[in-house]
Amino acid sequence: MLRKHNEQGSALLLTIIITMILLVLGGALASFSLIEKGQVGRDEADLKAYYIARSGADLVAQAVLENEDEFEDIKGKTTKPVTLGQGSFTAKIEPISSGARIVSTGVVGSRKRTISLVLKGVSSAPLIDHAIYASGDINISGGVSIEGDVATSSKNQPALKMTGGAKIKPSSEAGHEGKLFISESIDEKYYDNYVSIEEGNVITGGIDGKDIPKYNNINFPETPSIVLSNSTDFTSPLTFSASKTEMYFDKVKIDGVGGSSRFTIDLAGQDCTLVIDELELSNQPNIKLINPGHLDLFVNKFSGSSHNALYLNLDIVGNPDGNDGDQDWLRSQADKSEQDIINLYYSGSEPFGASNADGANALRFFFVGNLITDQADIFFAQDSMVKGNILTNAQNIAITNNTLVNAGLIYAPNAHVDFRNGGQTNAIVCKEFSGSGGDSEERPFNIKFEPVDPDTLPIGVLPGGTGGALSLARSHWER
Repeated sequence: MLRKHNEQGSALLLTIIITMILLVLGGALASFSLIEKGQVGRDEADLKAYYIARSGADLVAQAVLENEDEFEDIKGKTTKPVTLGQGSFTAKIEPISSGARIVSTGVVGSRKRTISLVLKGVSSAPLIDHAIYASGDINISGGVSIEGDVATSSKNQPALKMTGGAKIKPSSEAGHEGKLFISESIDEKYYDNYVSIEEGNVITGGIDGKDIPKYNNINFPETPSIVLSNSTDFTSPLTFSASKTEMYFDKVKIDGVGGSSRFTIDLAGQDCTLVIDELELSNQPNIKLINPGHLDLFVNKFSGSSHNALYLNLDIVGNPDGNDGDQDWLRSQADKSEQDIINLYYSGSEPFGASNADGANALRFFFVGNLITDQADIFFAQDSMVKGNILTNAQNIAITNNTLVNAGLIYAPNAHVDFRNGGQTNAIVCKEFSGSGGDSEERPFNIKFEPVDPDTLPIGVLPGGTGGALSLARSHWER
């Protein structure tokens, strides 16, 4: 009987142990199931938050693209939470050097996901298909030579005057016949009333009517509003880095010491911004960029003694003939330059380059990049040179004394543009144009049309055909 009792006790203990194991396993399985269910829920919420963030970025991007004229008012701002599906999103519109970034955060419950959509700025340059376009009168004399077509919207009689052996010639490379275009609203039988040509002057392609577009003001950007640091003498390299792409100074002095010293700006391959409230120049300073990236240079005021030269982004290594001031040699150096484009934004009110159109107190200016001024007039003399484009809302521009705007566009829809004594460029948009002082065997033209390369133009500065402030397009996603 005792043996049987012991066997029953052992069986009971084994049953209890098995039951406890089953209970523990059941509890573990239940806990695992709950954890798994929670993880699935979190994963599902994460996925929903991601797609809500993506959809939100798309919606905000579309709103930005459809309202580009309001971009300046909304950049840097964050939307209020917007309900979408089973969650909500907020989006911030961040301006970046290449356009804009939409940073969108989707929220579902306690889960958040953030994704960014980059909108890349693209050139919205209006079509420019004339060697000269003027909304007003054109007056050329003294052997001025133009290769390409010329257009004027002026309704004055005459709208074009040619004296002293001036020529409008074909440009076979551009497919221009050397025509003068006037408004197509003018009856052909009155064309002669709009042109005054002395004997010996030539319009090779004749006169024709055309629907000529209106060219609008440039969009001059605001100077970045960051507190300026103390003054400095620019006597050593200025170095940017991946973590320091912006520098600001209230005054910078650059002394070229007779042109023998060179000052370098190391861009470290970055998109960089340099703001200088006052830039004082003396003794022909030569500023050279190394480790190319892109530089937006904002200057409010230029100062220094007169008749100085500024060599900006020219790799001048010394003329083998010993004359570093030889203009043809300097231009040959610029033609060899492979540096990335610099945008020089001048916001000052004083004229840029010289005090007046006659070249008083002229700064000899050698520059590779884009020169953009707001309202300041531009007067270039002293054999200056710009390899790039000039874009401005100025009222007056004078290009004189063999100044060269090489492979460039002068876009100045409000300005009287005056070319004298051998100035050269590739295309001009202006209010009125006058040219005098002709070509030579060494330089057989004053204006030779070449199509504008949109890749050389600063983003958002030139208006579109309808005057849009900035042209953006979807580029890529960032997580």
